[in-house]
Amino acid sequence: MIASFIMFAGTATRTETFMKGFNRVSGTFAGLVAAVWVAELTAGHGIRVVVVIVICIFWGFYLFRISYAYMIFFLTIIIGQLYSILHEFSTGLLLLRLEETAIGAAAGFIAALAVVPLSTRDTIRTARDNLLSDVAEFLRRAGDRIADGSVSVQDLEMLSRTVDNRLQQLLLLSRPFTRPFIGASSPVVRHRLALYALLITDVRALAVALRASVTVSRGALAAICQDLARATVRLKEAPQQNSRKQTDPALSAPIPVQLNEPIADPVTRILVHMQRVLYDLEADCADPL
Repeated sequence: MIASFIMFAGTATRTETFMKGFNRVSGTFAGLVAAVWVAELTAGHGIRVVVVIVICIFWGFYLFRISYAYMIFFLTIIIGQLYSILHEFSTGLLLLRLEETAIGAAAGFIAALAVVPLSTRDTIRTARDNLLSDVAEFLRRAGDRIADGSVSVQDLEMLSRTVDNRLQQLLLLSRPFTRPFIGASSPVVRHRLALYALLITDVRALAVALRASVTVSRGALAAICQDLARATVRLKEAPQQNSRKQTDPALSAPIPVQLNEPIADPVTRILVHMQRVLYDLEADCADPL
């Protein structure tokens, strides 16, 4: 029952649930083998038992961020040491724990598949759509800020923080597709996640740059922001299975700058980079991102 319950704790999709259950079973199995070996070394030595428990607690929590399996591995060793102190340690008892963990994980798998089948791909698409919607809203308000100053810098910074939270949510939900054993599309997904991270970095930079006055044509930059906002919305609504045959004009038309000189205005420089990132995202559509 504990294994089934923990599988759903802190997970948002079916794939995350499967991975957590797999990590729990594999960590318990590896920990069982280690627990038998460590118990032989610490049998009858209380100080050794305490040292092993403290070391396992440290490494279990230290490696937890890398994989849940590490924590379960060290936790199983700790349980073996506690059984040893209580004179209840036996290989059969640890095997029983492994069997019950496997049964609980199987029950969790069935529940995730049949009772609460929350698709990982659909959840990622929703997170991506929310991210692009907020980016488009930020660009629209940035254009208003440049055009007539009707939007305050505080509003833009608040929107940039919202967009940053959207990115963190997308990265968290996309973790199953960035693992090498999930599928051949993992490199593509990692590349697109890097592009989204670049886009959000530009959003933060633009919010900071708009604190100062714009040094080039305000009307032109405001129009560019609105065009990029509309292109971002169209990117969100585009089908993900195949690349689009025609590039959005707002992403292919060059932003007017002096090509033979460095772009002095920071706002213009950021918008040029955002246009390139959006162009790469549109030209390389891939499921599920």
